[in-house]
Amino acid sequence: MKLPKDTSTEELLIEQMMRNEGKRFSEYECGIMFKRFKEKFGYTQNEIAEKFKKSPAFVSKCLSLMDLPIEIQERIINKQISASAAKDIVANYDTEEEQVNATRKAVELAEKQGKRTVTNKEINAVQKEAKEAKEIAQALRKVWAYLDGGVMVDVDKLAILLDKTESLSNAMKQYKKLSK
Repeated sequence: MKLPKDTSTEELLIEQMMRNEGKRFSEYECGIMFKRFKEKFGYTQNEIAEKFKKSPAFVSKCLSLMDLPIEIQERIINKQISASAAKDIVANYDTEEEQVNATRKAVELAEKQGKRTVTNKEINAVQKEAKEAKEIAQALRKVWAYLDGGVMVDVDKLAILLDKTESLSNAMKQYKKLSK
């Protein structure tokens, strides 16, 4: 299909996206295009959705990828992580540093498993491990406080007392008595 010579850049871009031969544009590629329409032509998300015959939710989802930390965007471009996995990471970590570190760990985990692209499965594993680590650290701080700052703890003995008493305060009292 040939377009008239007086076709605007805006119309050319819309036509390119709508008539893309072969492989569909990824969500990230759509995000780049949608961002261009917002910034260069002043479109709202609803106008973009209407022009490209996409849902406003899809447009929003694609545009949100443009707000990810640059390193994570690069990993999406290089197909090291899926867009949905990247969004899951960002939703579960507060700072950019935490998000980037979680992404790196997930990519390393996927590579160790012989996978080329991180999916939500690897993200869930990394997030579960991070959550467990935080819970253990929090529990250890409680134990430390119960021991009035004591540095040596027989973890096995303490675990047995916790299982037996099913009470942190009772287990700590018994542990202190046994440790004297």
